Amino acid sequence: NNNNNNNNSDDSTDKDITTDSIEDDSSDAVTTTDSAAECAASGADAVYNITLFGTNYSARCTTEIRRNMGMITGTIATEVGLLTAMTVLALSDNRLTGTLPSELGALTDTTALMLEGNSLTGKIPTELVGALTDMYYLNLMGNELTGPIPSEIGQMTALFFLELARNQLRGSIPSEIGALTALTRLVLSRNWLSGTIPTEVGTATSLTSLHLWDNNLSGPL
Repeated sequence: NNNNNNNNSDDSTDKDITTDSIEDDSSDAVTTTDSAAECAASGADAVYNITLFGTNYSARCTTEIRRNMGMITGTIATEVGLLTAMTVLALSDNRLTGTLPSELGALTDTTALMLEGNSLTGKIPTELVGALTDMYYLNLMGNELTGPIPSEIGQMTALFFLELARNQLRGSIPSEIGALTALTRLVLSRNWLSGTIPTEVGTATSLTSLHLWDNNLSGPL
C-alpha cells in the first residue's frame, strides 16, 4: 500500500547522504561571475534585469541562487530561463507552488537543481530532463509532482544524485535510467509507481543506494 505524501514527515532514510559541498542553507546567497561594476559595464543588467521572488538578478552574471528555507512563496516565473549563466539553483524548503516551468531547460550550464520541500505540482517537464545533460544533482523530493518520470531522464548522463521521493509520480520506472552510469543514488520511494523494476537499472554500475519502497511495484527482483 502507498501512504499519502507529507512534506513535513520525517523521511531521514531518504536524506542520509552528505551534500555539504552542494547544499547551502543560506537564506539568500547569490554568486556572480564578474564584479558588479563589470556587470554594469557590460550592459547585462540594463538589458536582462530579471526579478524573481522580489529580488533582481543579472541574466549574464548570476551563476548561483541559494535561497533555502527562506519561506519564499509564489511560483517559479518563466523568466528563470533567462538566467543562462546559472550553475546552481537551490530553492529548497520554501512555499513554492505551481508547476515546474519548461524554461528551466534553457539553463544548460546548470549542474545542481534543488527544489525539494515545496508544494510544486504538475509533471516533470521533458524539456528539463532532456536538455540539462551536464546536471549531476537533481532533487525534487517532497513536492506534489504527478505524471510519469520522463524517459528523457536517460539523457542526463552526468547525474550522480537523483531524488524524486515523496511525490505523486505514476507509471513505470523508465528503463532509460540504466543509461545513467555515473548515478550513485536513486531515490524514488513514496510515489505511485507501478510495474516491474526494469532490468536496465542493473546497468547503472555506479549505483550504491537504491530506494524504491512504498510504491505499487510488482514482479520479481
